[in-house]
Amino acid sequence: MYPNAKSGIGKLLVAEIIALSVAVVTILTALLALLAISQLNQNLLAVAGVLGIIVGLAALVCLIVRIIGLIDAGKDEKAFKTALYCVLGALGIAVLNFILGLAKVPSIVTTIFGVIQNALTLLCAVYCIFGVRNLANQVNRPDVADFSRIALYCVCGAQVFGIILSLVSGFIPGVASQVMSLISAIVALVAEVVFIMLLGKGKKMLA
Repeated sequence: MYPNAKSGIGKLLVAEIIALSVAVVTILTALLALLAISQLNQNLLAVAGVLGIIVGLAALVCLIVRIIGLIDAGKDEKAFKTALYCVLGALGIAVLNFILGLAKVPSIVTTIFGVIQNALTLLCAVYCIFGVRNLANQVNRPDVADFSRIALYCVCGAQVFGIILSLVSGFIPGVASQVMSLISAIVALVAEVVFIMLLGKGKKMLA
């Protein structure tokens, strides 16, 4: 039953595990950067730079696997198809924001687009949760449907918190901005764990 959804959710689970690893390394990178700045240590700055590259490559892999998973799952449940559109929209905004950054437009513009990107990322997670909940209702698994509600609260809370910090940090330079990014990453880490738990339950439910 729902073989495409099972396969897609499995790929989403892999993507989110990668995303969790990215979040952990991002926190370590932020801590190293803060320590390097405070001690004026060039070696630590170099390590932080290498970790930053690793994070970028892992994020790219995560994005590809996530898109493939959403395409598969969307064949059985429309909510995942909507989530796919949100991911593609967020990707388009990210590319546009990068171009605007190279063009050295005012930071307020890139900050606003960053908020839009985060909002689309939030919608992607929300529709993934809706997708698991809808499937849970169809296969009579009220326990998974109930857990999806908890996941929704956690993910939405973390994303809204991240959006607020992203907006504020755009106007705060230096170490304070790094600290805010660190706090946002920790909150996102907790929400990611809950989201992974939901996907794991969803995959097992369809086994």
